[in-house]
Amino acid sequence: MRKNLFKKITAAVVALTMTVGLTGVVPAAVKKGTDISNGVKWQGFSVHTREDGGEWEDALKKDGQKYMNTADTKKSYGENAKIASQTSSGFLMNITSTGWSANWAPTSAKDKNGDPIWECVGNNPWGVTAKKILKIEKGRTYTATFKMKSTLKNEITESKERADGTGYNEGTGRYNYIKHVHVKAYRNNTKDGDPGIKGTKVTATYKGKSVVSTTKTDASKTKYTVIALDSRNDDYVNVTVKFTVPGDNIAYKQKTAGIMIAMGAFLYSFPDENNMQGNIEVKDFKVVAGDKVTTSKLKKVKAGKKKITVSTKRVKGAKSYEFQYATNKSFKGKKTVKSKKPTKVLKGKKIKSKKTIYVRVRVKTKKGYTVWSKAKKVKVK
Repeated sequence: MRKNLFKKITAAVVALTMTVGLTGVVPAAVKKGTDISNGVKWQGFSVHTREDGGEWEDALKKDGQKYMNTADTKKSYGENAKIASQTSSGFLMNITSTGWSANWAPTSAKDKNGDPIWECVGNNPWGVTAKKILKIEKGRTYTATFKMKSTLKNEITESKERADGTGYNEGTGRYNYIKHVHVKAYRNNTKDGDPGIKGTKVTATYKGKSVVSTTKTDASKTKYTVIALDSRNDDYVNVTVKFTVPGDNIAYKQKTAGIMIAMGAFLYSFPDENNMQGNIEVKDFKVVAGDKVTTSKLKKVKAGKKKITVSTKRVKGAKSYEFQYATNKSFKGKKTVKSKKPTKVLKGKKIKSKKTIYVRVRVKTKKGYTVWSKAKKVKVK
């Protein structure tokens, strides 16, 4: 049985995504329309090829798992893939197996003998991945576009249990040709692993028809945006990923972001996609920078008696000015005050006599928000 293995896998994922990756050679401040991914190397990963130093595979082994364990499929993992060739604009990844390591359990479905059919009850998209780590400018919007094609397929199997409690897979004679791939823009090298950048929009079409959807919630209450690749198709799927890097320098301190294509088993949401073999091809990949970022700046911060007068430069076409203050430089417990004018008098319970207050500003325009200004501190009179 794979008791608590999903927790082990999750821990290994965090360790993997915290690994420092290669950064790009393109400066952060670039012209609109620049492909910031040009010249940046692809990083491939699978459990069995151990690009993470073996942390993930070793965690599985510690739990008693074995690679391609036919003697007991309940104690088996199989994620094995390698980038066979790559250029800045694409790659070809040969996949021996998309894998199946996750937490197994009997389902309500029965086989022809009336016995429960076993399936995985935890998503494992991270067992096979390809990614780029890019230098970005905080607050800026980027659009990634590329074409993707798959030759992955597998025979659909039923998981059986022997009298001694070990498991084995039995072929059904039916084949699966569809692989759901997860694509995301994410915060690399963070203490929390690899959280996706909020607001990221993924679209994918095959001959004009959308092939993007959201998976069912898995055991960890996580949903994924996925792209359905059908190896029987004769053409490429066109993918677009649009994302805006947070402009808050306090919340998003790093100067890089990642684009990841995850091709693991997805056994909980898509139980037929275990142990798929073939390759994934990506071409015409680029990540284009959008409009340059505008950073706001505090013009004046003046302390009064239980009040602070703040002002910023007037912006043509501004919809509102947002002044934010807190009692600490990390802006924990912050208070945000909106104004139609670039000058505002701040008052509140936190603005007490002799108290040090940190203040910053941003402006809302037709294009969105500017990046938060550098914070200034002032002592209330």
